[in-house]
Amino acid sequence: MFNNSILDVVIGLVLIYLVYSLLATAIQESVSTMLQTRASTLYKGIRSMLTNTPKDRGTVMNFINYLFYKLWIEIGGWFKSLVSENEKSSFYDKFYDHPTIKNYGENLFFKKPSYLTAENFSTILIETIKNLEKGNEGSLATFPLIKSIVDNNNNNVIDHETRAILIYHLNEAAGDLDVFKHRMEKWYNDTMDRVSGWYKRTMQFQLLIIGLALAITLNIDSAEIATYLSDNKPAREQMVKLGQATAGNQKYSAGDSLITKEVFDSVKVSISKINTIIGLGWGDFGSSDSIFRKHRLKDSLHWGKPTKQYIAYTSAVFQDSANAYFSRLLKDTVIVKSVAVADTAANKPLAATPVVRTAYRDSLLTNKESIIAQRKFALLYDNDDFDSSLKRSYVWYRIWSWRKVFGFMLTAWAIGLGAPFWFDLLNKFVKLRTAVKPANGSGSSTPKNTSGSNDEIDG
Repeated sequence: MFNNSILDVVIGLVLIYLVYSLLATAIQESVSTMLQTRASTLYKGIRSMLTNTPKDRGTVMNFINYLFYKLWIEIGGWFKSLVSENEKSSFYDKFYDHPTIKNYGENLFFKKPSYLTAENFSTILIETIKNLEKGNEGSLATFPLIKSIVDNNNNNVIDHETRAILIYHLNEAAGDLDVFKHRMEKWYNDTMDRVSGWYKRTMQFQLLIIGLALAITLNIDSAEIATYLSDNKPAREQMVKLGQATAGNQKYSAGDSLITKEVFDSVKVSISKINTIIGLGWGDFGSSDSIFRKHRLKDSLHWGKPTKQYIAYTSAVFQDSANAYFSRLLKDTVIVKSVAVADTAANKPLAATPVVRTAYRDSLLTNKESIIAQRKFALLYDNDDFDSSLKRSYVWYRIWSWRKVFGFMLTAWAIGLGAPFWFDLLNKFVKLRTAVKPANGSGSSTPKNTSGSNDEIDG
């Protein structure tokens, strides 16, 4: 037995994860381009081949060493590369200083190549080894010359671990430079298999961070959305219709490739529709939230010293504006038209009778103080000096609850799984929903009979 309401909630959530995964992928492509993620990962892979393996000092010390030493060295080296062309001293720096590598770079800001074939790697490596000794730039690389340079290792340019690997492959090549070249290519390909794993983990981590940023910025709380869809049948039905339309659109399946403009435009339309149905986002950022108002004003009197916000809130200008607003509300409730109940038995015509909306007016008067206070608080949002800080405060105020944190983390994790995963899952759930039909008014459903008989399967 299936429950259509639960299935509809799941389809709604999967649709949201799909659409925002595509948006996150589009953002990730821009971030990766700016950070040169692919080129940097290739560089780190080649550097790991041509340098000693860092000593393992334990998880904590490795992390501290990365943050306070290696990261600083890398940032410093990057800035140096922009402003100077100093002679490269390390073996991997000399490798990357080869003209072929420079030729593969995009421009002065994107100097490192994003891709390098195994054949090019071995050729450049042999050339780099040959040129370690001055005067060899124009000479032909031969096996004896390469072996002699590696054995001597003048100035210790080649790290001892890399040198040991090179000597091993030179010995295995038995004097044949082509064999040595082939072994270097195999070494490179084996390393690139590991580097591909590094790159995928980096991409997944970036997607997770972007997903978390989107979840907080746009208030995409999975727990809150699930609750809303469970309690709101019209919203649930609209999300299912949108999910069915999206499932039939194959453009959404290419989430791991470059996001085309057509797909991105479709994503923007889908996001707009989802926001209309569910109301994602932070709304008015607390300008009409009485609980947040009290919380914020209490903070404004921290240590007994009023802030600029509190001074503005209690000013005569704000008080007069709020009083005028309340007066307008009262004026709008004085006289309205109300349709009297028709006596259908006597076929009496509908009559319009003027009445005073006393109930609503009395409610306004009873809550006058609260209405004026909330209006004064809302006026703070119209002030450029307070608007941004109030909005930030409201977001922080809302997110610091275990339920909210869980909802955001669940959204971030879901976005990190990528659009192809959610597109495939959306199709499966839509097909499953099509295969079942309501059995009664309670919301349960049973599989459709596909045998050709009119008999139904009992739920």
